[in-house]
Amino acid sequence: MQNKIVRRRFEELREKESREFKIFASISMPILAAVCGFGYLCDEAYMNRSNYIPRQNEVQRDYAIPTGIKIRLEDLDGNGEQETIFSYDKRDYLLKIDSIGRPIIQNYKKRNTESVPKE
Repeated sequence: MQNKIVRRRFEELREKESREFKIFASISMPILAAVCGFGYLCDEAYMNRSNYIPRQNEVQRDYAIPTGIKIRLEDLDGNGEQETIFSYDKRDYLLKIDSIGRPIIQNYKKRNTESVPKE
């Protein structure tokens, strides 16, 4: 009789622990997965520096401060193709390539629906 009571109590405790473990696992596993995923993304961003702009505010005189640089795409002339906009110090410029592949930064002004380079 005593043996049956002990065995039944042991089974109840095992079931309770099993339920608690399932609850713990259902809460902690998504959190662990999110942390690992975030770590992976941060590691990828750090290792893949093709789009990396250094967070440096002190540079040699007459050079652009990297944190002030932004590049975006926009269809300025409404032809369905994106133009590259180079922003620095809250001013926008067209970022183009010349005939031999060198970058050109060009002022532009907006007219009604199209943006035209300033000469």
